[in-house]
Amino acid sequence: MGNLKLYCSLVTFEAMKKALVLFIFITNQFVWANNKDTLKTHEAEARIKVICYERIIFNSKGTWRTDQNLLGNFQMIHWLRLEAGIRFGEQPSAWNAYTHYKLELQSKWFYNTFRTIARLSNDVVNSPLPTYRKTNEIFVTEIKHALSQSLHIMAGGGYVVSFQENNNNNILPTNSGIQNNYPVYKISLKYIYKKSEIEMTYGSYDVFNPYLYNKPFVQTLGMYNISNKCKLQGYFRYQYNKTFDVPENYFISLGAIFRL
Repeated sequence: MGNLKLYCSLVTFEAMKKALVLFIFITNQFVWANNKDTLKTHEAEARIKVICYERIIFNSKGTWRTDQNLLGNFQMIHWLRLEAGIRFGEQPSAWNAYTHYKLELQSKWFYNTFRTIARLSNDVVNSPLPTYRKTNEIFVTEIKHALSQSLHIMAGGGYVVSFQENNNNNILPTNSGIQNNYPVYKISLKYIYKKSEIEMTYGSYDVFNPYLYNKPFVQTLGMYNISNKCKLQGYFRYQYNKTFDVPENYFISLGAIFRL
């Protein structure tokens, strides 16, 4: 039975790689046919962005938790940005349930088509027991294409190297303990109408956390520009466990993005 599960996992991984390669090839054909970036956004112009949002998460067992998230995104040089973030999480029985922070390097969008991301994140969990710290090293390549003035598609894929040490809540990253490496992926479709944006996403990585490739999520995100300096955002996310009808977590988030 174990060999069968391993075989199915390998087949799934190979299928995802082939699908990503095919998507990159098709997208590049579109880009070379029309190499004009029509993204109607001011984010690329901002030298500094500050992102803050609150989340409420319900799991399949009916328990809930909440966390606060704060990120700063800074232009280091014309082709490189740095994003640093911290997350504080609470549960009804533990108001210091977890702390999560990250440092991430983001390249610019080369040829208005692709960029690379390298992220180091560390998650310190105090509740539920046992305590542990988990360090994730994430490497991702993303590609985008404007299908029209209002419709845009983006896809990404990469790999995670993860280490977890149980009964250890040291805040520093680790390269010891249980190692678990796995692929991550994401595809999203965004529709822009005047000051509003709606984005549908399916994938296994996000701003902080990578998820196992067989525990991905589907998400609907909405944004509204209240000014050139501030954008409101909110999303609903459903994460499932291996099959779509087996829930893992439900997420509700509200926040804002400030451009300085």
